[in-house]
Amino acid sequence: MQSAHLWKTRVPPVWTAAASQEITMRSRLTRNPSRSSSLAACLWMLVALAVGLLLTMGGRAVAQAGKPDAGDGLPPLQRGPALPRVADAPQPLRAGFVPPPIDLAHLRGEWSGPAIAALPSHFDWRMTGKVSPVRNQGACNACYAFASIAALESRLLIDNAGLWDFSENNVKECNWYQNGCDLGNALQVASFFAQKGAVLESCDPYVAADAPCNSACPYQKTVVEWPMLSGNYVPTTDALKSAIATHGPLHVSLYSGSGDAWDNEFSSYDGSYTLYYPGTRTPNHAVLIVGWNDHLVHAGGRGGWIVKNSWGAGWGGTAGYGSERGYFTIAYGSAQIGQYASFPSQWQDYDPQGALWYYDEGGFNATLGYNRPTAWALAKFIPPVNTRITRVEFWTTDVTTDLDLYLYDQFDGAALGGLLASKLNLTFDSAGYHSVALDSPLAATAGNDVIAVIKVTNAAYGYPIAIDRAGPREVGRTYLSPNGSDWEDVGTNQTADVGLRLRTSARPLAATATATPTRTATASPTATRTRTPTATRTRAPGSRLVYLPLALRSTATVTPTATPTATRTPTATPTAIRTPTLTPTPTCSPSQGIYGRVAYDDAPAADIPLRLRFYNGAAWSDAAHTTTDAVGRYIFTAAPSLAQGQRYYVCFGPNRTNPNFVSGWGASAITAYTAGAGLAGGDFDIANVKLLSPPPDSALPLPATLVWQRRAIAGDSYRVLLFDPESDDAWLSSALGDVGSITMTSLPPGAAFGKVYGWLVRVYKEPGSYGESYYYRQITFLAGGLAQAPAQLWSEQRLGVEHEHDATID
Repeated sequence: MQSAHLWKTRVPPVWTAAASQEITMRSRLTRNPSRSSSLAACLWMLVALAVGLLLTMGGRAVAQAGKPDAGDGLPPLQRGPALPRVADAPQPLRAGFVPPPIDLAHLRGEWSGPAIAALPSHFDWRMTGKVSPVRNQGACNACYAFASIAALESRLLIDNAGLWDFSENNVKECNWYQNGCDLGNALQVASFFAQKGAVLESCDPYVAADAPCNSACPYQKTVVEWPMLSGNYVPTTDALKSAIATHGPLHVSLYSGSGDAWDNEFSSYDGSYTLYYPGTRTPNHAVLIVGWNDHLVHAGGRGGWIVKNSWGAGWGGTAGYGSERGYFTIAYGSAQIGQYASFPSQWQDYDPQGALWYYDEGGFNATLGYNRPTAWALAKFIPPVNTRITRVEFWTTDVTTDLDLYLYDQFDGAALGGLLASKLNLTFDSAGYHSVALDSPLAATAGNDVIAVIKVTNAAYGYPIAIDRAGPREVGRTYLSPNGSDWEDVGTNQTADVGLRLRTSARPLAATATATPTRTATASPTATRTRTPTATRTRAPGSRLVYLPLALRSTATVTPTATPTATRTPTATPTAIRTPTLTPTPTCSPSQGIYGRVAYDDAPAADIPLRLRFYNGAAWSDAAHTTTDAVGRYIFTAAPSLAQGQRYYVCFGPNRTNPNFVSGWGASAITAYTAGAGLAGGDFDIANVKLLSPPPDSALPLPATLVWQRRAIAGDSYRVLLFDPESDDAWLSSALGDVGSITMTSLPPGAAFGKVYGWLVRVYKEPGSYGESYYYRQITFLAGGLAQAPAQLWSEQRLGVEHEHDATID
């Protein structure tokens, strides 16, 4: 596999800010990486000799500004290990994956988010309608584009944003590398989707050959989060299963053959059996894992993945579901399947009034650091127009990363000044592309520098900063430091650019917002900050704490609920800009919008993501998203009027990462609303209800007492929900008042002894407004109790999509 596949010599078209609605922070005629020449090399050698002579003659009179010197006790800046070159056969047609040129073997698919227990033996996202139709890449090595598009289309389906058909052609021809039919990978596509976005297939239809970039198509969706779970390493089967069940279908790579017997078998596969290949050749094909089946029989034993290919519906089989062909099943671990596993996790509607400022045109293709987990990175931007900064975006390089980010007004190559904004103690549980929204959009003035700074602390990997060595470099724009005070110009000294970006938007602010925050240069911290990351990282609990998605139940007929984020905007009306933090006032009664307050343990809860759920008379969807301000207030300003039979409610969750909060909260239903009016949507407190006894997985006779820790919040009332984890059968107790226990002398009607049930606690503020404990516990009631419980104690429930419990098993 030759590097020429990565660095094409076609000269890409010039993209102007007017044509692409993006801003790259440099001017150039071409982005062709092959830009050096023998003459230039000779000139540089002469310059180097001259500089060396001056240094020799003048001692240290000539120095590179801001460059740490190991002789002064500072560690030397080093490049992370590159992927070892492997001699391999030429790529066969209909493949097209090439690994990133970085050794990412330290990414092994460890999942530090919620663990999954009781994984079913058979799981398939197609059964819930979350997989788009099979496409055909034809005789073109563009699988990287098809697998990436398939992953994004599934993400939107899971988020209830509808079925989309995006253009693979636009991905292969318009991404910075302009790979065409000459190989690519998910990191390149993720960068393209963040820089620009996805366009419709109908605007840029697929051509199974190299073709010019069609830059006239309007972008539809922009990706702002694309985690990468594994590098050149096959994760464990359980790790991949957990990721699939939690996040959705996974973009992965495998070896599909290269003129060998396996190539012939894979190419002619008819779907009548499960593939098995124990070899360890380097992956060359990208596909989408949509599920698994532990009962599949193959030459190496049992169990395999259900995989969507991009070779059309005339190839392969149905993999045990539906009538659409184009799928295959393959033994766990076969053909290196599972390497380079990744997925898009957050997106937003394309913002035609926005831009992304960046220097890493080629995205993440190398790493820098000081051979230790911590490093600082800086990018200096000069806004070309007046706008507002809404997000800071970057790449991380380790399985777990702690990060602080800052925005400054001044940087002279050595010292920072004028702190504008900061967000501290952020934690990311995977490598890949990430985005952090500012608490309030920050005004940026044309010509007035904005300096983005991040302090990155990896779990272990000693090269924390992602850089771009493929694109043209910029001098005096991106820097690295071992300590936040001694800065080295990456463009000058490393011929690279740091992968640190700012997202902007010129969209009007919400009507309730105050003026955009102005800059102040006072009280700026010095550049020598040495804040130590907290030892208690804000992340999900350990392996025994398990979320059981609805999709994993034996009656998997209900759409799995996806973890919401404030950046996803599945409807046509939401804005991608968060409502700025408002000056605290004694009341919260805006004249427009659906409003209220969120508290945590009776104190204002800031930066809490909320959804406005909408029922149209037949189905539920998200109407809008917002986030609470510094005093816990929220407001949905753009909610349309409700017609008869329609309703709204304000929703927090599902929460699967913070056990201090309830797993979710749904406020009381709103059955009448006129657009533009001010209406209270409900106040609530998201502090968790802790379950105390009996212990998890208890088996005990009746009478049995279930005990929880009451919240010290006035007005709480509790009820217990008993449910069958294998179905949607459940029983809700009557209102118990502000108590901390319930004693069961018999089972609810229809429940049975000897069966495993789950129980959790609901806490109510008013009828119809309640949250549920973060954890639930499993319990088995042993025979010997009384007859059925009194009818007034329990009411039978049927759990559906709305208010479905999202508790984590304890």
